[in-house]
Order: sequence, then C-alpha cells, then structure tokens
Amino acid sequence: MEGFSFIPRSWYNDVMHKQDIIPYTAGIIDGEGYISLVPYSHCKTYNPVVKITSTDKVLTDFLLKNFGGYVHKRTFKNNLWKNAYCWEQRNKKLVKKFLSLFKDYLLIKREQAELVIEYCDIPIQKVHPRYKSFDPKAQERLHEIYKNLRHLNKRGKPPAETK
Repeated sequence: MEGFSFIPRSWYNDVMHKQDIIPYTAGIIDGEGYISLVPYSHCKTYNPVVKITSTDKVLTDFLLKNFGGYVHKRTFKNNLWKNAYCWEQRNKKLVKKFLSLFKDYLLIKREQAELVIEYCDIPIQKVHPRYKSFDPKAQERLHEIYKNLRHLNKRGKPPAETK
C-alpha cells in the first residue's frame, strides 16, 4: 500500500496488519487530537498544528518516530493527575502530508483537517526576508479558515437557542 513507508515493519507485524494502521491512527487523532491554526506573532499569518496528547508515552514516541515533530511532557500540580505527553507537528509541509494521509478516515475532525490542508495550499509571497504576505483575497480566506477552526474547536456547552 502506498503511504506506508514510514511504518517500521516490525511494528505492524507484531501489533496489527499494515492496512489497519492508518484507520487506527486516524481514530487516535479523532479521540486525542487537536487540529488547528496558531497565530504567528511577528507576521500576520498562522502556523498549522496537529497535537495528540496521551498519558502513555508509548503512543507519543510512536508518533515521534514515524512522523517527526516533537514531544513535550506536561506535569500537573495536582498529585491525582497523571503526567501527559504531547506530540506536535507544526511544519507546514509535514502537517499537510500527515493530514492528507488520514483525512479520509477521520470521523470527528475531518472538517478541521480539510480546512488546515486548504490553508497549507494558499500561496504565500515573500516581500521581505522575515515577513510573508498574501494577496488580499487569500488573506481574507485565511482569516475565514482561522475563524471556522476556532468555532469547530470551541470547548464547552453550545449557546442556548431561543425561538
């Protein structure tokens, strides 16, 4: 199957069949993942980000080994809470490749994945070595994507509807 070159042969022989890894990982993204854009401070653009948090380091180590990115540990002051490990990928090209691989298997976060992939396809023009710019239509679409992602990722109860 195409797109499986990142998966070590020993892993899928011992744990599951090769064709099961993509849907399995998509389930992890749906359940434990976060897909969005993060505002980039010194220029008027955003960084795409995919995060997966788990209290089991085995999962984040698997993601790090196979998809790059980085892992950081979160410790909590409350002794009743377990430490958490957060895997992140913020490289635009790798985020797009990662999400494109899993997009068709996502049930809950498919819309977020499609919006971030669309963002990654918006052409950027460099007008200064440090700063990036977009044409006005692309800039407007970029902000729409950002607002839609914020709405989709919003926590809490939905606002009450009145008749």
